[in-house]
Amino acid sequence: MLDNPIAWAALICFLLGFALSGLVRLSPKAAIGSLVPPAVFLASYVLTYQQVPPFPPVGATNKIFYVALSAALAGFALDLLPRTAKLDRILVVIVPALIVGWIGLPRFTNADLDVVATTFALSLGGSVVLWRLDAVAKATAERNGAGA
Repeated sequence: MLDNPIAWAALICFLLGFALSGLVRLSPKAAIGSLVPPAVFLASYVLTYQQVPPFPPVGATNKIFYVALSAALAGFALDLLPRTAKLDRILVVIVPALIVGWIGLPRFTNADLDVVATTFALSLGGSVVLWRLDAVAKATAERNGAGA
């Protein structure tokens, strides 16, 4: 079973996630915890494809790596800064649209109704996911006494 490269990738990602989660418990900053899932994802990407994709990325698969990396860094920075509800609402709409737009950019040269509808649907879906994640995070913070 350990001859399978997928098994090794899964084991390494599990151990990385376990170790990073343990280190987060030692850190006084809760924002450090937001780096664990992207670190595991980026490690699994590199282990699966055996490379860090070149920049600028050409294909959608390569763009996913840089979307995850930039989202992790931006999210970490936002976790450290005080935010307002107005900024959150703006980011929830803009970020998914930028990601979908960047990944689908080659399709826009021959944009038809299907491309426009798909782009809108994916952006809307991403906005809903981010909105719900923000709502869950705020509810969890309030329940734990940290305030919103």
